[in-house]
Amino acid sequence: LEAIAQGYGWTEQDKLMHLLAALKGDAEQVLLTCRDNLEYVQLSEKLKQRFSKAVPPEQARAELWSRRQHETESIQELAGHVEKLAVMVAPQLSVTERDRLFSVPAFLNALANPEISFELMRRRVSSMVEAVSEALFLQGLDEWKKRCRDDVDRSSASSGCESDNSEEIAAATR
Repeated sequence: LEAIAQGYGWTEQDKLMHLLAALKGDAEQVLLTCRDNLEYVQLSEKLKQRFSKAVPPEQARAELWSRRQHETESIQELAGHVEKLAVMVAPQLSVTERDRLFSVPAFLNALANPEISFELMRRRVSSMVEAVSEALFLQGLDEWKKRCRDDVDRSSASSGCESDNSEEIAAATR
């Protein structure tokens, strides 16, 4: 609402009227706890107190370092959750610093596949964009190797995977 209000040049009273018009359900019930001479700042603070899911930095830090990838969770979903927790831990840091100190190490720690995590450490990834991109590549390569092994085990000559040249592929992409 703040960005819209600034763009349109709304006054505090304008912001209050637009916010009041948008309230529904439980949010509307917050009005019952407000004074008669309601102000925008007062109402927005009450709404934040009631509906905000703010986590204390200490709790966010504990969650960040104990976070593990769930069985059905994608790499992208894990990364998003790790980045959200890292922002809660250190909102004052730049993205580059937060990635280096919190997001990337926690992401590598949280990955379910230790081989991918180790390979990313070996490659010294330094940003979440790089870590996610490389993790997805390595996950795809790992799935391809498993599929090839399964095809060879079933003696399937039509898979195109008769020789496991995954080491050559991995080396070529470094």
